[in-house]
Amino acid sequence: MRKMEDLIALDDIIREHTFWISLNANDTFYYACADAVDCPVSQYKDLKDPRENIDILIEAYKKWGNEGILAFMAETRMQEPIGKNTKEYKEAREWLAKQPVEREEGRNPSQEVITIARLETENKNLRQQIREMGKEKSVDKKEEKS
Repeated sequence: MRKMEDLIALDDIIREHTFWISLNANDTFYYACADAVDCPVSQYKDLKDPRENIDILIEAYKKWGNEGILAFMAETRMQEPIGKNTKEYKEAREWLAKQPVEREEGRNPSQEVITIARLETENKNLRQQIREMGKEKSVDKKEEKS
């Protein structure tokens, strides 16, 4: 067990000398994937709630343990993890949704799904165009032989 003085020193080091803490997210959001979710240590203070992400992360860990960490990563990433989610995870996620957690900018999972669907449609259209071009060439070759 660490001495209280050491924990206070560690807290000062983290808050004063780091930009973020990287949380291990290997195989959390995708199978066979090395990944991490960053928890910014300092951010601009919201006048309504001056807590930092690190304070929210600590509180989630105290209340829900590892499920709190998992829920924090999911809330930050705005993405559900793979696998089954426990009752504790769901409680933590509901609580975190109401907290001023700094979420990844510009990430919109629903937009990503729309983009993937659009790309799949474009891919089908390209395949169709290529098939039609192949048919035209084979017709041209038959006409040349005649």
